[in-house]
Amino acid sequence: MRQPPEHLDLFPTPISQYNLSFLDLNKISEIIKQVKVEPHDLLGNSDSSYGTEFTILYHDQLKFLKEELDNCLQEYTQRVGLEDVEIIRSWFNNMTTGKSIKLHRHEGSVISGAFYIKVSDNSVPLKFKSPVYQHKMLDMFITPTQYTCPGFDLKPISGQLVLFPSWLEHETDAECGERVVISFNTFYKPIKND
Repeated sequence: MRQPPEHLDLFPTPISQYNLSFLDLNKISEIIKQVKVEPHDLLGNSDSSYGTEFTILYHDQLKFLKEELDNCLQEYTQRVGLEDVEIIRSWFNNMTTGKSIKLHRHEGSVISGAFYIKVSDNSVPLKFKSPVYQHKMLDMFITPTQYTCPGFDLKPISGQLVLFPSWLEHETDAECGERVVISFNTFYKPIKND
C-alpha cells in the first residue's frame, strides 16, 4: 500500500501582524505632528520625516512605543530563527488621497516594519510582490493559491504593526483615504564580548 505523500512548503516569506491598538494612538499622533516633514518622491510627494528626522522612535516621548515594537521584533526573530535585531532608522509618512508608494525594498536592513497610527476605512492595501513569481516561466495556474499568486494585498488598520523581511518588495496604489504610518528598518545587534 502506498504511503501518503509528505508535502513540504519550502522557502516561506514570514510576514507578521501585531494588534497594538491598545496603545494611545492619539498621543502618538500628537507627538509626531511636532516633527518636521517634507515631500518624499518615493511616496508620491507625501509628507514624510524620512529626510529630516530619521530616528523618530528614539524620541523620549515615544519610548513606550519603541519598547512595544522591540518586543514584537524579538518575537519575530525568535519565530523565524534570526539573530536579534534593533531599530536603526525610523520615520513617519502621512499619505493622503491620490498619493501612492512606488515599488521598493529596504536596502541595508534585515526586518522592516510599518506601524499604522491612523488608517481610513477606504485606505488602500499594502501590496507585497511575490519574490518567486518571476521564476515561474511555464506554470499554468488553474486555481488561486498561496503557490500561484503574484503578490498579496494586506489591508492595514489603525494600531496594526506589520513586520516583514526588508528584501520583500512592496507598494501601494493611489490612496483613497488617509494613512499615517511609522516605518522602520533594523540591523543585527552588536555581539557583546563578555
